[in-house]
Amino acid sequence: MDEQFESYTITTDELQDLATIIDGASTLAIDDVSGERQTFFTETYAYNVVIMIINISIIFFNGVVIFIVARYREMRNTVTLCFVNLAITDIFYVLAQSSYPLRITTGFDIKTIIPCNLLAYLHFVTITATGLTMTFLAFDRYKVISRPLVILKNRSYVRVMLSFVAVWIREYFYRFTRG
Repeated sequence: MDEQFESYTITTDELQDLATIIDGASTLAIDDVSGERQTFFTETYAYNVVIMIINISIIFFNGVVIFIVARYREMRNTVTLCFVNLAITDIFYVLAQSSYPLRITTGFDIKTIIPCNLLAYLHFVTITATGLTMTFLAFDRYKVISRPLVILKNRSYVRVMLSFVAVWIREYFYRFTRG
């Protein structure tokens, strides 16, 4: 069997497109007869301003949740502690994903201060911490419904807080040892 393979030469324009894809930008040069580069909607200034406003409001309102639980002692229980952990993961996730809109709107590149691997680490850790927190919350609700009198004696604020700290520490070591 004699098979013929076509040789393929990559041109400079294709290398630029490939570099754009690898860089994570949302631009691909679309074949246009005029030769001008087309802009996607996500690259527009107005879109990124709206995204930054949403990100700032997410940080503010999650900060309000954390403040209320920290300020008022009667608000401290296992469920509100779950909400505080979810608020913390939301804040970290917004900080990790807002580098592109921040660069478009202000021209400031957060990657000059925070290395890329730390931003990627924040993505993985916050997603895992959110999933484990939601799993804990669902299991806690199951135990409260199935055995309400037994579980009220065994639940403690400190134990729940230590379990969430353990989740963050576990994920830290898991992500950094994997490279």
